Amino acid sequence: MDLGARPLSTIDRPYSECFGFHDWMHHRIGSTHVFHHLFSDGPCYNAVEATKHLKAYLEPLGLYNYDGRPIVQAAWETAKRCQYVEGTQGVQYFKSLKDAKAVHPSVKAGAAAFFAAKKSN
Repeated sequence: MDLGARPLSTIDRPYSECFGFHDWMHHRIGSTHVFHHLFSDGPCYNAVEATKHLKAYLEPLGLYNYDGRPIVQAAWETAKRCQYVEGTQGVQYFKSLKDAKAVHPSVKAGAAAFFAAKKSN
């Protein structure tokens, strides 16, 4: 089991739209995402049971991430917040164009045009 930062930064998120049909249809990959990233060769038919045990172990350590929002809402809110990274070296986190201080002029011009168009609508 690789307990590095990358697999543990993923989020279990059930695809709750359509009464959970999408989650079921995709072998519960959304609601067992942490398991999938830690044990990528683990069979999907054991993922739900394994996730219960992973959650019991990781949650008290503050290492388990869960988001119960509908996937469409979560994707929209993430897209609004996460638009770029500052560099290519080391660990990078997505940042919002609204919070950009020193970005390339083309990015700044594109962001200004985007927000201006948004205000006019």
